[in-house]
Amino acid sequence: MKPKEFIEMIKEPALNIEKEHGIPAAIIIAQAALETGWLRHQIEDKYTGNNSYNLFGIKAHGGWAGDTVTINTHEHINGKRVLIEDEFRAYDCFEDSIMDHMKFLFENPRYSKTLETDDPIEFARRLQAAGYATDPAYADKLISIMQTYDLLEIGLKDETDFANHWAKRDIKRCMEIGLFIKTDKFRPNDPMTRAEMAVVADRIIRFMTTEKRNY
Repeated sequence: MKPKEFIEMIKEPALNIEKEHGIPAAIIIAQAALETGWLRHQIEDKYTGNNSYNLFGIKAHGGWAGDTVTINTHEHINGKRVLIEDEFRAYDCFEDSIMDHMKFLFENPRYSKTLETDDPIEFARRLQAAGYATDPAYADKLISIMQTYDLLEIGLKDETDFANHWAKRDIKRCMEIGLFIKTDKFRPNDPMTRAEMAVVADRIIRFMTTEKRNY
């Protein structure tokens, strides 16, 4: 698939993730492009040939209960590139892969610092620092893809800065105690979904329980 076609194919779901969860669409597209070689190297089971629809090279580790595929893959171990056999997550479609990629980042504490930025280039660097991939040039490759294919222009154009918002003090306080993810691009006027409301309510309950405060 040509890069332009690939970008158009996943741009809309990537933008939806950016709008609802703050992960830059540019990063989502660049990672998918790098991991699959613009879909030229899809993750398919070595025994059955089944397509995993896995755009991000996420392995079936850490209690994954969904479908899997088995493939040969290269890893950088002790400074050497070696071939190993491993299990990877499998999905019904690319959209499911994009959604699971978002969940994977939010559910793994090691990516908490990564999720604090919405700058695609800094996001790429923090991904590598957090150990997303063993390739020492992983961040540089993502940045190169974003710059070469103008992915940095794809992100949302609406104003998201809350520095001058009337509720900025309360927003910052909520970030400090963990109710909201720390970011300079909060989009304070966006409506809250029921799912987001449930997440915030759960954080409030856990905060009150941990701090043992009465309100």
